[in-house]
Amino acid sequence: MNNELVIDRFGMKQEKNNDERIVLFKKIINDSFFYFAIFLGAFFLMKIIPYLYGVVANFDLGVNEVVVSFLGFANVFFMFLINKVFHNKRYDD
Repeated sequence: MNNELVIDRFGMKQEKNNDERIVLFKKIINDSFFYFAIFLGAFFLMKIIPYLYGVVANFDLGVNEVVVSFLGFANVFFMFLINKVFHNKRYDD
């Protein structure tokens, strides 16, 4: 009796195999999680839209920030490039 999974509300009959019941139950749970994830995503999207609007509306980016960010990116990029290209020394002689 303890190993039987009987859910009569979902149209399962007692003559079916336990594996079929478990598979159907897992499908129901997966569908529930899927729709809950859609609801949760929509909820957070509705909460974050006003916040993002305020961030974009008050976003003031000057030239100095752009130049400093570009120089920092170029510095890191070219240092990795120089390390890859010029530091592959082989001594086959």
